Amino acid sequence: AGSAGVINDNTYGSGCAFVKETLNSLEQHTAYYGNQVNQEKALAQTILNFKEALSTLGNDSKAINSSISHLPNAK
Repeated sequence: AGSAGVINDNTYGSGCAFVKETLNSLEQHTAYYGNQVNQEKALAQTILNFKEALSTLGNDSKAINSSISHLPNAK
C-alpha cells in the first residue's frame, strides 16, 4: 500500500472503489432526504386540508345551531 494521497498501481483500484462507494452513499442520502422533503410536503398539505375541514365544520356547526334556535320549543 502507498502513502495517503499517493496514486500508483497499488492504490488506484482501491481509490476508485472508495469514490464509487462515496457516490453510492451520496445517492442514497439524496434519495433519503428527497423522500423526507416529500413527506414534509405531504404533512404540510394534510395540515392545511385539516385546517380547512375544521373551518368548514365550525361554519356548519354555527349554521346548524342558528337554525335550531329558530325551531319551535328551542331553548
